[in-house]
Amino acid sequence: ESAVQQRTIMEEKMNLQYIVTGYKDNYSIMEDSLILDGYRIEMEGFQKLDFNKVTKVVAYMISIDGNYKKEENLLETLYRDMWENAYLDAIRWNIMIEQKEEDTDIESFAPGLSNMKLSCMNILYHLLQGEQIGVTISDKMILSPLKSCAGFFVIHRDEVLEIDFCSTCKAKGNFCQYCVQRKDLKNETNLFHG
Repeated sequence: ESAVQQRTIMEEKMNLQYIVTGYKDNYSIMEDSLILDGYRIEMEGFQKLDFNKVTKVVAYMISIDGNYKKEENLLETLYRDMWENAYLDAIRWNIMIEQKEEDTDIESFAPGLSNMKLSCMNILYHLLQGEQIGVTISDKMILSPLKSCAGFFVIHRDEVLEIDFCSTCKAKGNFCQYCVQRKDLKNETNLFHG
């Protein structure tokens, strides 16, 4: 019951905003970089993408800012945090579904994941003009409000991209729950195929 009450309180005070920008023809690939509106986003593995099969690149930034009371207890904080994460995931999922075209698949990329340097967050922040939705970025590439995220989707035709990000990752996939879960998910279901 407390979790549902916290969701109601959060929804009343929550300020959820997002920016989505699609690039159909105005992107290019150069070695290990994706170029969007003149901004260069580097990541080992881009050279493995067949950009002849890419139909669109979609960049996004999502932010949740709440005006919460400081005296909430630990359980209320936990529930609020869980609901905010659920809302971020749901918005990101909806953006993905809205951008999907018939007979295409989607790959997701984000700074700090998929072997993309965290410094690319600064590039996405400026590309998307995050300040328009009240987001700021620190010199350590941390977005504020803390419940903010940014990344992009590559929408492509025909087949699932087989990019082994672990081969170029510094952690080499050792005990990396992100990579393990991602591989398991792709093996269990292919939600975006066809």
